[in-house]
Formats: sequence, C-alpha cells, structure tokens
Amino acid sequence: MYLTVLLYVFIAAVCIEIIFFCSAVLNFKNVSNSLELSNSQVSLILYTKNQAALLKKQLPIFLKQNHENFEIVLINHASTDESLEVMDDFQKKNPTLKIIDVKNNEAFWASKKYALTLGIKAATHENLVLSSINFEPQSTS
Repeated sequence: MYLTVLLYVFIAAVCIEIIFFCSAVLNFKNVSNSLELSNSQVSLILYTKNQAALLKKQLPIFLKQNHENFEIVLINHASTDESLEVMDDFQKKNPTLKIIDVKNNEAFWASKKYALTLGIKAATHENLVLSSINFEPQSTS
C-alpha cells in the first residue's frame, strides 16, 4: 500500500518537473529569438599593457566591425612603451574609439580589476564585450 502511494507521488513529481523544464526551455527560446543584435548598442572594451606593436597590428582588425551602434574603449594600463601614442593616432582617425589611461596608484597598484572597472564605467552602451588586444575577432558583425 505504502509503495503504491510512493510510486504515484514519484510519478506526479516527475511530471511536474518535466512540465517546468519544458516551460523554461520554451521561455528561453522565445527570449533568445526576440533579441535583435543588429540594432543593439555594443561597447567593446579592450585591455592592453605594454603592447604597442600588437596594437598596431590588431586594432585595425577590431575597427573593421560592421555593427551600426559600436564603440571601442581602449584601456591603457600604465604602459611604459608607446602604447598610448599608438592609441592616440588611431583615435584621431576613428571617432568611435575612447581611450582610458590608467595610472598606477597606491591603493590599486598594478590591479587589472581596477583598470577594467574604469573601462566599464567609461562605456556608454549597455551591452559590453570584454577582450584583450591579443585576441582576433572571428567575424565583422
């Protein structure tokens, strides 16, 4: 008798779990389909430290994006090479670039988190993409 009741309770619980799972999957599918990335505003945040040569090579690739509402926030984290000068040269040619020059201070000495926080605060769009200048974008959209 007890085993029969437990079996029915177990079957009911499994059915309820299946219903919740299916509704969650359907809701997630509807949300992901409703997003239109082509019209969304995107801020690309690029972190760099002492990588002037790599900036010269990689930044033109990032600037080839076809996205309409797009900005690049470059974070120069206390570079000792000519990274800031390279960034300034690119900013003169591209108004979508924003440069954040992070100086070391006693409270946040050499902290990458601090530099990224300043870059995130400087971003003007809601959607953020964080990357490093070492990586190459896989598409232009």
